[in-house]
Amino acid sequence: MTLSNSKSTARRLVAAATLAIAITTAFASPVLAQVTEQNVAAKIAAATTPADHEAIAAFYRSEAAAAAAKVKTHEAMAASYKTAGKFGPGLADHCQTLIREYTAAEKDYTKLAEQHEALAKAGK
Repeated sequence: MTLSNSKSTARRLVAAATLAIAITTAFASPVLAQVTEQNVAAKIAAATTPADHEAIAAFYRSEAAAAAAKVKTHEAMAASYKTAGKFGPGLADHCQTLIREYTAAEKDYTKLAEQHEALAKAGK
């Protein structure tokens, strides 16, 4: 095999590999990219495969975890405000309101995650 034949063969292999990657990417599920707050609506609209629904479920699990963290933060803040003097109790009430809201959000996000996990298991 001559040097020019080796280069020609190498170019063909690179071209074939590039084509294979392009074809695979073109037919890949559009939702597989990370689901974010900015694109979740589009990802939901485009979801057609179990992997799509798993990605959306993971997003909702992350949102549920973030809400749970906010609950813990506001519980600690409420405890501090209760001992903070005359302005503390009113601020502690504000924290209690946020605790209720974040607790509800955590439950809602968990339910959404479970629903998308069920869709993934069902092969939808």
